[in-house]
Amino acid sequence: MTKHNLIALFILGIISISGCSKNHYSSKIKVPDFYMNDVGRMLINKKWMEVSIEVIQTDTLSKDITGQFMKSDLDDIIVFSEDGTYEFDEGKTKARNESSQIYQKGIWRINEQGEILFFDANGKATSYYIKEISSDKIILTLPVKNRNYYYLMTYKVI
Repeated sequence: MTKHNLIALFILGIISISGCSKNHYSSKIKVPDFYMNDVGRMLINKKWMEVSIEVIQTDTLSKDITGQFMKSDLDDIIVFSEDGTYEFDEGKTKARNESSQIYQKGIWRINEQGEILFFDANGKATSYYIKEISSDKIILTLPVKNRNYYYLMTYKVI
């Protein structure tokens, strides 16, 4: 699994997994105005590292696919800044030494329904939904368009 696949999963590739990156919900839309709510405050100025990725088909059918990723992908970090921007950082290891340490930047927004929107440099948006959040852990879901499954991604503060 390459770094680029991981990016797509969490824009992740918070959003991109197992060759399905083109099937997640994405669209080109106008970036909404930025406002901060309590959930957003829990995200900012921390380094979040993805610790597990699961594919969920039904309440009883799921598969942990974390082990399918290269070790260099599993130490990547996302940082949400209070100005409404985000960065994906390679972490301690890189798949390729020549890769930039910060490999993606963009704008993030959060709405009252617990949806986090990521906008890349081209204005493309990807939506993730907060299933659970605490001061040191967040669990996000990423529905897969036209499929009967979704990704469940767990992040912890490092």
